[in-house]
Amino acid sequence: MQILTKPGNLCTLEYILPSGRRSTARGLGNTYANDQGICYWAWVIGSKTKPGTGHLIVTVNNVNRQTYPIEIKP
Repeated sequence: MQILTKPGNLCTLEYILPSGRRSTARGLGNTYANDQGICYWAWVIGSKTKPGTGHLIVTVNNVNRQTYPIEIKP
């Protein structure tokens, strides 16, 4: 996943599983926008994750927060 913001901004990604638990997968968490203003994350959704709708929560500079649904299929 990637977002576009201002260069140097702190960006945080959380993934809430369909079960409602917060994922601790490697690749989530904090990163800083590069010189082009891109924050990028890559992680693996485990094969045992139950189907349903999870949520990606992106926060920029601990202020601006957006939530996006993500559908997990069997």
